[in-house]
Amino acid sequence: MNKIKYQVLEGSQNGNPVTYRLILDPLNLKELYPHRISIFWKYEPRESGLASQQTNNDQNTFEDVLDEIEKTGLGIVALVVFGDGRKEWHWYTKDVTEWFERMNVILKEYPAYPLQIEHNTNDDWAYHLAFKEWTGLV
Repeated sequence: MNKIKYQVLEGSQNGNPVTYRLILDPLNLKELYPHRISIFWKYEPRESGLASQQTNNDQNTFEDVLDEIEKTGLGIVALVVFGDGRKEWHWYTKDVTEWFERMNVILKEYPAYPLQIEHNTNDDWAYHLAFKEWTGLV
């Protein structure tokens, strides 16, 4: 697999800063990781639209813990969005059931986080492509 290239974009929504980090070219990943899992963490934003220091620390811990799944080759984070009262992680995985099982095992020793999780089988990276089109990267 070629080295994965990421792009960081900055924008705003509702007058608040929003940052996006995404894989630029997922072509060599589409067949390997066909299923999308989206994780949403809403929070009460500070005046800047960003999370409090404690929420930011909790989100970073959550992200670091889930990096263990990526290290196994089971999935990859394709898009991260944060600002304006939410943080989102959009994963693509080989196996949705196994991904959830690993996530539950890994997070067992951590507090329950305020997450909303959705998944879409055989997404073919459509969400990712739509986001790239929205940003003008396509």
